[in-house]
Amino acid sequence: MGIGKMKKYIALVRIQFKDNFAYRLSTVASIAVGIIQVYIYYVIWCKVYDNSYMLKEFSLEQMSTYVILGNVLYKLVEFGITLRISDLVRTGEIAIKLTKPIGFIKSLFCESLGGLLSNIFTLILPILIFCLIIIPFFIQKNVVVVFLFFASMCLGIWISIFIDIIFGLMTFWTENGWGLRVIRQALMKLFSGAIVPLAFLPSWFGKICDLLPFKTLIDMPIRIYLFGFDEKIINQLLVQFLWVVVLYIFTKALYKIIINKMQVNGG
Repeated sequence: MGIGKMKKYIALVRIQFKDNFAYRLSTVASIAVGIIQVYIYYVIWCKVYDNSYMLKEFSLEQMSTYVILGNVLYKLVEFGITLRISDLVRTGEIAIKLTKPIGFIKSLFCESLGGLLSNIFTLILPILIFCLIIIPFFIQKNVVVVFLFFASMCLGIWISIFIDIIFGLMTFWTENGWGLRVIRQALMKLFSGAIVPLAFLPSWFGKICDLLPFKTLIDMPIRIYLFGFDEKIINQLLVQFLWVVVLYIFTKALYKIIINKMQVNGG
């Protein structure tokens, strides 16, 4: 990739980063809701742990850490690409977007990174800092494990972007992204561990999760952080990398089908 193209992509990231700072009232409301949500989850789990120190392999401290990290990671992997593409298709602006010199998929990826960076400063950090003050948090002391956790988290973010783009591209047929967005969010919350650790769910449900990419977004990175280094960590990271490759190929193939269809219909 040339320096000129790289500057264009960096500019897209920077523009989206600045745009997200414009909605201050919405950001404050999201922070308040996020803090309340985490605290309610924590209180519920405290009640569950009333007569027990350990459930499954989780102590109360580990469970409260899971609750905090689960909410933070969910906000990190929520990009809104589906509705963005839907709006472009509905208004017809997609035709202009596709003619720009920057690739459509790459531009979506850069805009997502810009939104992610702004969310870290305006949303994630305030929620994380506040929750760390009021809720017990397990501190992982192994530096290697912490590094692998961040590596797993980054791969999960990458996977989530591709999933969001895929659902967004499907709006070329549906022309309405709201329903697809609801379906994607439901799948993510159900199969990623955002609501409850997957270890608490039936074994048959875990086998279904193993066939889908969603557990790599939240449950997998958090388990790496909580339970430290073992022989499974490398395999988990390899699974995440494999999902990145598979979803990238599928995204490119789906995009090519859509472009070919538009060229045939448009002449």
